[in-house]
Amino acid sequence: MTTRNRKNALLLNLLLLLLATVLCVLLAETVMRFVKDFKPTQGKPQVMTYDDTLGWIGKANLSVEMTHWGRGIVYNINAWGFRDHPPPSNSSVADKRRVMFLGDSFVEGVGVNARDRVSDVLQSLDSSIASYNFGLGGYSTDQELLILRFFGSRIKPSDVILVICLNDLGYNDSPSAYGMHKPYYRVLENGSVQLENVPVPKSNPVGKFFLWLKKKSILGSYVVAAIGRFRPLTAWAVPMPHIAGVTIRGREINDGNIEYAMLHQDTLWEGQMTYTLLREMRNECRRQGARFTLFTAPSSADWTADQTGSPRLIEAVMAWCDSLNITAIDLYPIFHENYPRLGDSLYTFDKMHWGVAGHRLVAEVALRILNQPLSGKYDRR
Repeated sequence: MTTRNRKNALLLNLLLLLLATVLCVLLAETVMRFVKDFKPTQGKPQVMTYDDTLGWIGKANLSVEMTHWGRGIVYNINAWGFRDHPPPSNSSVADKRRVMFLGDSFVEGVGVNARDRVSDVLQSLDSSIASYNFGLGGYSTDQELLILRFFGSRIKPSDVILVICLNDLGYNDSPSAYGMHKPYYRVLENGSVQLENVPVPKSNPVGKFFLWLKKKSILGSYVVAAIGRFRPLTAWAVPMPHIAGVTIRGREINDGNIEYAMLHQDTLWEGQMTYTLLREMRNECRRQGARFTLFTAPSSADWTADQTGSPRLIEAVMAWCDSLNITAIDLYPIFHENYPRLGDSLYTFDKMHWGVAGHRLVAEVALRILNQPLSGKYDRR
């Protein structure tokens, strides 16, 4: 066999090997999708953009329809970058009670129309209230503190309602969340806090590819998880939260299961940073002359149906609020008490985010609390 023939034969064998590998990967992907009931994340309109202080924010003045569980939901982003009405002039709301909502996707209202969210429902229940919705998916308490400090001076709220989720406790001391860089605070020796990771680094193209692969392929998700274990080598490409690698009840925490893992945690999370951020939030509200109220966010339809009490970490948050003299409302038992009447309508199809009935229930509780005399003690009812 001539040298040329040997090269052709080698090339043919390599092509056959490549074809066989591709066919095996496709077959394995098909089988794994069936066994694990994996559904690739469908492409969605990009509603967020990079922000050098917050990490990400909504695209200003954008109107787009998003599909959630087969339903078309319109997202109108205002000039400030949040899913809310156009910012009103201060003079037009001078005689109203201005309520500022801070939170993540629960406050943003994932899966429901804007008119059905807690902020909009509260405003419809009492015409003397002007609600401002500053919820955005993936945000944690540190980012919400920054929003309060920046936008609070603009709207001059009379009341600030912070909706805190279990996953906030995992991301409050972290430079990243959900594969994106974010700001965070560090506690100094004298007890004060210092903002870190600002300007927030932009996402690495390699990291964006890994995130795309994780969403589109079940094999790809395993590959990304395996690569992620070599954090010293991959941190430059895929930002990992501090909580990554922590094991709770035999399950390693990651962005996809953090809410479930912390919901069922049997031991207390250290929580120093969350406690400190709540203190800073309280102090900032006092500086702005606003009343501060914290709501916990029930995030599991199964828990609501079966459990009368609250997760251990939520109990810790309530205790921190008590020691900080913050009015706090634990919605977990309230959701449970109303489950026989409202059922699964409290949640959307993902059984995690609030549905129309859930948002209305929270709005009704908020209105009752806002109409109560100012008290330093927290309320479980």
